[in-house]
Amino acid sequence: MHIQNILTINAACIAPGKVQKGPAPTDLLDVPRFAAEYLGLRGMNLPGTMLRGKTRTDLEKLRDRADKAGCPILVLVDDHPLDFLREPTHCGDRLLMFAGAAQSLGCNSVGMTPAGIESVDSIERYGRAIKQSMQRIERMDVNTLLRPMDTILNDPVNFTELIKKVGGFRIGALPSFAYAHNSRDLQGALRRVAPYASASIEATVKTFTRAGTHKEWDLADAISAIRSVGYGNTLCIDYVGTADPVAPIEKAVALFAELLAEKDADDDAGPGPTDGGDQE
Repeated sequence: MHIQNILTINAACIAPGKVQKGPAPTDLLDVPRFAAEYLGLRGMNLPGTMLRGKTRTDLEKLRDRADKAGCPILVLVDDHPLDFLREPTHCGDRLLMFAGAAQSLGCNSVGMTPAGIESVDSIERYGRAIKQSMQRIERMDVNTLLRPMDTILNDPVNFTELIKKVGGFRIGALPSFAYAHNSRDLQGALRRVAPYASASIEATVKTFTRAGTHKEWDLADAISAIRSVGYGNTLCIDYVGTADPVAPIEKAVALFAELLAEKDADDDAGPGPTDGGDQE
């Protein structure tokens, strides 16, 4: 069985001013072309911070550029922590604003970052608060993806419980390899949260050795974990190091392509021969 994982990019990694090598993007409108033509990637997750000061016309122009480059915007991400328990009106207004921007960009998913969950007991109340706010965007056909940042949500059990408390097919997860690593059980965390990742998993990368090995966490283990539960959506490469991003991203692209190809080959091979029955 083939599981198609498309490699995409967090646009913040290659934002204007970040890239020093190659035909570096000088404007946000250049980012999709650079991602597709120079890095060979086929989609973007876009942080809302990159849209400050942009009009709806600007967003529609960016959508057209991205589509033309073959690198569409797939998820619009709000990095601003949202405390739905203490500021439900503000958070609801912000979710509505991001959903409208997502429509202009041609994407159907918004990533949001829960905040203010101080205990396991507050997970249910927080879930109800998100669900109530999501009613305002119900007719917009936009999915809400939760990014686990709060300490309580470092436990994948708590994180998936929050998603279940919200309920419905418009809620999902936007987890990352870094999140799974911080949970202290990278593979276990990814196996638990990947089934809820309806659009994307952030494939966080940081530093590589000269031999091409990732230092901070085992990327092969991460790929193995998500594929073991049938994850078939996009892998969004998110470079969080401090060096020029091009070389690390290129190493990540090559490594992920190799790991995914190996997994497909293993799946095609099927189970090995057994000892049951007589053989001639």
